[in-house]
Amino acid sequence: MYTYDPWERFNRFSYRFNARFDDAIFLPVSNGYRRVPSPIRTGVHNFFSNLSEIDSFGNYILQARFLGSVKSLGRFVINSTIGIGGLFDVATRMKLPNPPTGFSETLSTWGAHPGPYLVVPILGPSTLRDGVGYLGDYGLDYGVNPLNLYQGYASYALGR
Repeated sequence: MYTYDPWERFNRFSYRFNARFDDAIFLPVSNGYRRVPSPIRTGVHNFFSNLSEIDSFGNYILQARFLGSVKSLGRFVINSTIGIGGLFDVATRMKLPNPPTGFSETLSTWGAHPGPYLVVPILGPSTLRDGVGYLGDYGLDYGVNPLNLYQGYASYALGR
């Protein structure tokens, strides 16, 4: 198996950094989060999944998949209203599917090649297209910015 990796030196450095970051910060935080009661974790997950519908809606439009954009908008409206700000995933119970999409998939739809292998610090292994896609999704989040969640220090914590 061959992987196109012209940035091997950077990728190895990023991998070592990520391993140390996982050991020192990410794993202790995630182990502590496991102690939070399940209903609260589910509510937090649903809230951020509901926010990701904004990304999906915009990317479905850019992909010219208008049925997907209508479903994504519907999920966002239903979960934001009936689901109390997205804390409850009412749309799934109403049989409205949740096929998320992102800017990386949009770039793929436009014909962008995956590009070389890339290990992004903190985010992990990817391709160049996926890395650019992540930046596009973050830019869309920051541009739409519901409830001013993506301003100041909170924006770092809310990253995917």
